[in-house]
Amino acid sequence: MIRRITTSPILTAISSATLSEKFLVEDTRHMVLEMFTTGATGTVKVKVSNAKEPDFSAASTALNPWYYVDLKGLGDGAATVTGSTGIALATDTTAKGYAINVDMAKWVAVDTEVLSAGSLSANLSRATNE
Repeated sequence: MIRRITTSPILTAISSATLSEKFLVEDTRHMVLEMFTTGATGTVKVKVSNAKEPDFSAASTALNPWYYVDLKGLGDGAATVTGSTGIALATDTTAKGYAINVDMAKWVAVDTEVLSAGSLSANLSRATNE
């Protein structure tokens, strides 16, 4: 049985490159990123880490380990998005969902490395099998 833990707004009507706060997800089994865009152009990536207190705004190193994670589009016929490539937005006005591969992850953050037009909002939904 899947039990919903929480749905949290992680980015709200942003219009420039932004790194979300990090979320502790060590007890999470399933995670979905919901994005809502209006004329958005840019790239969105998801970062995960097992470190005690990762700094997602700093470079990934042996002392600050984090990595980009693949996403699975939840729409009809949606493809897997390579983590290091991210979700490409080209003047998109849409609502999209992506399953985040959080196997063994402790922390997660969403990074809009580039957002040159439009706006984007996003929610993070987390659930467990308990």
